[in-house]
Amino acid sequence: MRNDSLGSAPVPTFRARSAAEYSWDTLADIYNHTRLDYIVPMPMNGRRMADYVQAYQVDLAASLVVHDDDENPLGIGMLGLRDSRCWITRLGVSPEGRGRGLGTFLMHALLDQGRMRGAALAQLEVIQGNLPALQLFQKLDFKPSRELLVLRRPPGPPETPDAACVSLEQDAIERCLIERDAVAPSWLDESCSLLRLGSLMGFALHDAPNNWLVCHTGAFQLTHVCIGADSPEHAIRLLSHLHTQFPRFDTKLENLPTYSPLLPAFWTLGYYNEFSRLEMLLPLPIP
Repeated sequence: MRNDSLGSAPVPTFRARSAAEYSWDTLADIYNHTRLDYIVPMPMNGRRMADYVQAYQVDLAASLVVHDDDENPLGIGMLGLRDSRCWITRLGVSPEGRGRGLGTFLMHALLDQGRMRGAALAQLEVIQGNLPALQLFQKLDFKPSRELLVLRRPPGPPETPDAACVSLEQDAIERCLIERDAVAPSWLDESCSLLRLGSLMGFALHDAPNNWLVCHTGAFQLTHVCIGADSPEHAIRLLSHLHTQFPRFDTKLENLPTYSPLLPAFWTLGYYNEFSRLEMLLPLPIP
């Protein structure tokens, strides 16, 4: 793919290549460079990039890196694919590449890749406050779907009492996550994401076993906290047990909808809103 003219004024040309042509470290370096002055940088290394691609079903052949004619990387965009949906992620343009229409070019190219692979719906998330990105997506007719919160809790034992819980085996964890898909979690927290991510642990309340919690355990950090609870009170008990068991762990929970009835439980346990995202959708008509 090549763009040779973006208006009446002469500009350098640029070309898009498949991300499959690059090493994990190179992809991470290109991505990090596009986020030097981003609202939330979210830096990556090669290993984290590989894990990200694997967990979230990013199709490297459909993902793109844009260069100018001097082979300088100017931007990157990645495309996840699941059934009839595509997910645009890791989109970024380097500071020196901005103002050339690269964002629009990348988005059109990624949407074309999705259509070619049978996607009928495109989705993405944009950080609240990132006005240039929001305006770009609106120009392409993406519509807001819901606001998603990114919550954080620093290490420390909870002030609420521990609850008696029973551990969940892997098959029970898988069952819980698949059932939870009915409430339409974000792409990051769908069951296929978490099961591919691995390193999951889970437990249920001893006296109310249909109330459960599953999360990913990393090195000193808990992520992807998923709760199936009948009430905020049950969620408080589950979170109390989690943080009693892992008092030294930082905790990050991404993309909790603002309308979640369990939000009061997170506030009670000392979580705070780090930032929020706007989920946006675009139907892709069949050509």
